Amino acid sequence: MHIAYTAAQERLGEELRAYFARLSAPGSGAEPQLEHLMTRDGPYCRTIRRLGRDGWLGIAAG
Repeated sequence: MHIAYTAAQERLGEELRAYFARLSAPGSGAEPQLEHLMTRDGPYCRTIRRLGRDGWLGIAAG
């Protein structure tokens, strides 16, 4: 038995890897700063808001 991703799953994986590489690139605002990492204007919250704006929240596998 050979188990593999479908072509669509492979493309999604490539798209997500590229998206997160851009999202976490230097200068993207995602650099961690421990003193306010989880605050409303901190990098974590900005990143989550960006994920939502870009339509990547609420993805369900199925």
